[in-house]
Amino acid sequence: SSARCGAPQFECISEQTGPTPSLQKGSALIKVSGSAVNHDDISEEAMYRQCYQNSTLGFDAAGIVVAVDKDCTGFKVGDHVWSTMPVLNPGFHGSGGLAEYA
Repeated sequence: SSARCGAPQFECISEQTGPTPSLQKGSALIKVSGSAVNHDDISEEAMYRQCYQNSTLGFDAAGIVVAVDKDCTGFKVGDHVWSTMPVLNPGFHGSGGLAEYA
């Protein structure tokens, strides 16, 4: 819970290299081609800003579906999509729209 988190420790936004997110049950993996930093990414109230020093920002992302779980019936590889990411994606810290893959 955020009650256990320390004060935000963000000093800058930097580029980091990490693993490609794993495909979650019932989901699609997007190769991101466009995103933006918005108020919710950098506000003091953002949950992952309060909890994680190293977060992958980005609530919104547009891109192309590159993988689809067998239980995901609404999308197929090659679909062009726009998404609002969940606040905390179980695959990594943060929501992830500014990553190469989300």
